[in-house]
Amino acid sequence: MQIFLTNTFYHMKFRTIVELPEYNFKISHKKKCLLTGSCFANNIGEVLTKNKFPCIYNPTGILYNPFSISESIETALSRRTVTKSELFYDNGLWNHYNFHSSFSSPDAEKCLENINTAIHLTSSALISGDFLFISFGTAYCYILKDSDSIVSNCHKQNPSIFERKLLTVAEISKKLTEISKKLLELNPKLKIIFTISPIRHWKDGAINNQISKSSLFLAIKSVMENLSAGTAYYFPAYEIVQDELRDYRFYAEDMLHPSVTAINYLWEKFGDAFFDSETKKLNDKIAKIIKASEHKPFNRDTKEYRDFCEKYLKLIEDIEREFPELDFSLEKTVFQE
Repeated sequence: MQIFLTNTFYHMKFRTIVELPEYNFKISHKKKCLLTGSCFANNIGEVLTKNKFPCIYNPTGILYNPFSISESIETALSRRTVTKSELFYDNGLWNHYNFHSSFSSPDAEKCLENINTAIHLTSSALISGDFLFISFGTAYCYILKDSDSIVSNCHKQNPSIFERKLLTVAEISKKLTEISKKLLELNPKLKIIFTISPIRHWKDGAINNQISKSSLFLAIKSVMENLSAGTAYYFPAYEIVQDELRDYRFYAEDMLHPSVTAINYLWEKFGDAFFDSETKKLNDKIAKIIKASEHKPFNRDTKEYRDFCEKYLKLIEDIEREFPELDFSLEKTVFQE
């Protein structure tokens, strides 16, 4: 068999590249961010936090469906205080159906304290923040039959007490449009960035997962059309993983969640979309400081290691002069010791 190589062959990319949308704003270390929604919000939030960006992520716990995310935002904006009557007791713990199990406690008052603190933290972040990232995981939700209310967390209760439902595009669009307009009315400078988690909800089944994700795509499109120009945007995390990283080596052992490599790649794409050159340079400096602080010297009592520590303390000092709000306390402790 003869193989003929052409110039065209050498210029093939061997993968599809997702073009990033144009964003008329940039994210910097002087801007406040809140990320809420699926575990993908955690993935990006953790990297932003590690790189010293002033952000919080999922303060009330991981949320997957649009109604639960909207309800969480609504509760925060109203600063409504959760009371004991809303909790339920099971297996030695007090729980709330709209909050993650990390808020559960054997002490009802402690559970309420954790929940209401998180509500106030979220409220402050929404009212004073610059950016809100919302990551949707699924259009399916669970409804507690007794109260006919959508829950955010089933807390491993008997499945028979819940009804599973696929939210319609119209329902999602209406709910998200209402809460987005309320947000923008209270905080006009806020930029809302929607994204769809690249993690497939395999328990829904392959076909139902696609239907669910498709419903989210259509709903987001409708919401963005309903809002004023320059207020709502979309970041194609789902498309990047499905098209650019179309290989199982970019997935964790469960073959569903993105691997560390995939998350790092998404972080790079995130930076290409939202960071200017100065922010990228600062990120590089911060990354070097963090890496240096994690270095384990063979012998700490050498002049070379002392010089090494002094070098990075000087770099931190230079950065803090321009960005006094950045927290390098952990790294400084390592170098000062």
